[in-house]
Amino acid sequence: IVFTLDATDLAGALASMTAVSDNSAVTPDVTYTDTGIATLTVTFGATQSVDVTITLTATDANDNVATQTWSFTLDTQRPDISAIAINANNDYVLITFDEDVSVTSEASRVVELYLYSPESYLAEATGAKVTQYSSNQIKADFDGIYDIQEGADYKVVVKADTVQDDLGNLNEDVSATGTAANFAPSR
Repeated sequence: IVFTLDATDLAGALASMTAVSDNSAVTPDVTYTDTGIATLTVTFGATQSVDVTITLTATDANDNVATQTWSFTLDTQRPDISAIAINANNDYVLITFDEDVSVTSEASRVVELYLYSPESYLAEATGAKVTQYSSNQIKADFDGIYDIQEGADYKVVVKADTVQDDLGNLNEDVSATGTAANFAPSR
C-alpha cells in the first residue's frame, strides 16, 4: 500500500511521522526520510479481513503538523476450493470456492485433472475452457474424460492466478480431491 501525505502544511524538514490504526487487529509502522518519503508497513493476521482507518501524522522541525487519514479493507485470504464435482458424461468439472470469485484473463486460466489412486496426470483445461459458472463457481471443460468410471477418485488443481476475489486477491495453486459421479447440472 502506498500512501501520499499532503505536506502543504509543512515548511521544514520532517522531525517525526507516526501512524495510528483505529483497529486493534492492525499494527501500522512507519519509516520516513527528512524529505518526506515514507514507507508504511501494516501488520495483521494472515486470514483476517478487516476494515481499518490509518491516521498518518507528520511534524516538521518548526512544529508544523500535517495529518491525513485513509480508510480501506485489508484482506490477504486467497480463494480456496470448498467443493468439486465431476460430470464425466459431459467432460467437465464444476469447482466451488469458499468465496465469490471471477475468472481472470484467458491466458492465466489453467485447471489440471489427475486420477488420484494412484495419482496420474489425466487432462488440462486452459483459457476459454475455464469459465465462470456462478458467483463462486467455475467450470473446467475437458476432452475425453468420459471414460472415468463412476466412483473413481480424482484430484483437481486450479493453478495460480486462474481466479480472483472481489478485492483482487489471486489464488495460489489450490487442489482438492473428489469422487467421480454423473450428475445433472442445475442449468
